[in-house]
Amino acid sequence: AKYVDEKWIEGLRQDDAVAEVVPVISARIRLVDPPPPPQMGPFGGAMLVGTDSAQPLQTLAEGKWLPEAAGDAAVISGGTVAGSLAGAYVSSGSASGNAATLASGIVSGSVWGGCVRSGTATANAVALTSGTVGGDICGGYVTEGAAASNTVTIANGTVSGIVCGGYAASSGTATSNTVTVSGGMLTSDVYGGYAAGSTAASGGTAASNTVSLSG
Repeated sequence: AKYVDEKWIEGLRQDDAVAEVVPVISARIRLVDPPPPPQMGPFGGAMLVGTDSAQPLQTLAEGKWLPEAAGDAAVISGGTVAGSLAGAYVSSGSASGNAATLASGIVSGSVWGGCVRSGTATANAVALTSGTVGGDICGGYVTEGAAASNTVTIANGTVSGIVCGGYAASSGTATSNTVTVSGGMLTSDVYGGYAAGSTAASGGTAASNTVSLSG
């Protein structure tokens, strides 16, 4: 598919008022393919992962995952995280009610509220009140499964990558996820929810996701 309809150009040719500029329009117009879907992925590098409030954050080596997680939190207030940050980072099952917060400092990778390779990511949250994120921000991410009711709140700071409330790769679903932005600098795309496999063949769906911008 292309963005420019040839019938639209032909219609201009039939209009005497614009007939003289049609050759210029046709000569300068550039047909482009639709952009590819955003590619998010919590893969590559070490991951700093949240725990319950009584325990320090733990570091996972590349390729390592945890069991199910609920209510875990990762908070960074200053300094630099060389890899990525996640409230929960689980292999299969459920990540629910986990949170990642960057109050200040730098995360060179991405920030994830709850990340699941196969299962469900529900009601996870990311908050950015200041600082810099070199990669993506995602409230809830699933490679295969459902991302629902996850949130991202950005009040200040800088994000270089994609911002997404809930992201489902493969044939997963993304529903009722939310992104709220009241300040800061975002240099890439923002999605309330995104299902990378949202085609009739794959069965993936994205529905009832929202983005709120203010400030």
